[in-house]
Amino acid sequence: MNVSTFKPLLTLLTLCQANAPVRAGLLLTRAEEIGFGGMAEAVGGDLDKSNIYVNIECSNAAPAGAVPGAGPIIRVGDRLSIFDPDVTAGMGFLAAGLGPDFRFQRKLMDGGACEASMLMQAGFRTGALALPLENYHNNGKKGLRSERIHLDDALGLVKLLVAFATSPHGVDEILKSASHHLKSALNRGQGDHAARLREAMAAQAQARRESDDGSS
Repeated sequence: MNVSTFKPLLTLLTLCQANAPVRAGLLLTRAEEIGFGGMAEAVGGDLDKSNIYVNIECSNAAPAGAVPGAGPIIRVGDRLSIFDPDVTAGMGFLAAGLGPDFRFQRKLMDGGACEASMLMQAGFRTGALALPLENYHNNGKKGLRSERIHLDDALGLVKLLVAFATSPHGVDEILKSASHHLKSALNRGQGDHAARLREAMAAQAQARRESDDGSS
């Protein structure tokens, strides 16, 4: 069993052992490296567009500067496209709330392409998680090497997926909370900058008046 299969299976096992009242599924595909053959068949089949999909894989760490051991990656996009911003923001919001010891990374992993791009193109709400992979396609610095991930990253990815699936108010509520948090942060920033801008403009106006009085 490869690690990309192990991660979602361990997630489902964890959910089952906890008897979690959630609806979660796993789609395993074939022929990803030669044109997403399995996913191409799946998106033309019976997948439900009301669901949220999270693509899971290992991704070349080097091009994006991802750090093995620094936590799982919330994958913003790949070489072909950007993934659903609401799902991405929701996973980031949830990850940030898992406590100070939970480590994660947020990266545009553009060293390759993944099946999330095909799902997005077909109209499915899709996010992505990835593990930073060393020795991508067995290319080591000094010849052939085994591909390698960090175990803590894999366990962190499972923890994040379980939290995503078992959110008390559902995944859609996570996405709404993330959107509200971002809007509030932007409004606070806008308010702070607006106040400073008004102060600067008032100071400039006063300086002009004083300059005009001195000239007359």
